[in-house]
Amino acid sequence: MPHPPAGSNLLIVMLSGVKWHFLVTPILVGALPLVLVAMIDNNIGRGRYYPCYW
Repeated sequence: MPHPPAGSNLLIVMLSGVKWHFLVTPILVGALPLVLVAMIDNNIGRGRYYPCYW
């Protein structure tokens, strides 16, 4: 069961008839900064490498 904001995104897209890029854009705008902050935070310090496999 998705949490309410995530579930409402899909519901808004389906009920309003907008294109799928309307759903993808907010998700990417929210996810990319989270990944960048995680990579910066996890790579500070010696011997710490994130991600390990790319």
